[in-house]
Amino acid sequence: MNRSDLIAPETYNIVNGIERHAVDETKEAIIFEDVDGNVQTITYAKLIQNSNKVGNIFKAQGLQKGDKVLIMMPRSIGPSTLNWTTSLKRSIVKIKKVGGLFMRRERREYSNEFKQQMVDLYLNEKPRSEIIREYDLTPSVLDRWVQQAKTSGSFEHKDNLTKEQKKMMELEKENKQLKMENDILKQAALIIGRK
Repeated sequence: MNRSDLIAPETYNIVNGIERHAVDETKEAIIFEDVDGNVQTITYAKLIQNSNKVGNIFKAQGLQKGDKVLIMMPRSIGPSTLNWTTSLKRSIVKIKKVGGLFMRRERREYSNEFKQQMVDLYLNEKPRSEIIREYDLTPSVLDRWVQQAKTSGSFEHKDNLTKEQKKMMELEKENKQLKMENDILKQAALIIGRK
């Protein structure tokens, strides 16, 4: 695969991409595993079928091309959202099919004190699934905080880098400095050459 294959085109219709995969009615679009290990799936064909239903509801309510739509939904795709049509991916498809616009919610930031409280709850044997549900966290976020607390005792990114990552950062910094010095020398050579 070439790097150019990974660059998104200037214009892209997500609906066409999903409909292309829906030709195979068994091809899975979403695989969801909850905190208890239960797995559910939905196919591209079912995704399109549900999207068409909701798209028709939007149209019947007067949604027109260019209208903005706000959709509130949980941060994870749970069993109820797999059986209904409010998952993030399907919502984008539904809105795009009727010509609407989609805007993401900003990423949430957590204080170090909050992170430590969550780790303490976990270490004091409060069930992981309860912490995730009660505080609206993703499993990966809680797992990362617990790992960071155990390995470095810090939630700061720079304190949790591997030796290789730290070395790479040092090399990138040194490379940047050398490029800057090289540019200065080139400019000096041009100035001296003109005299």
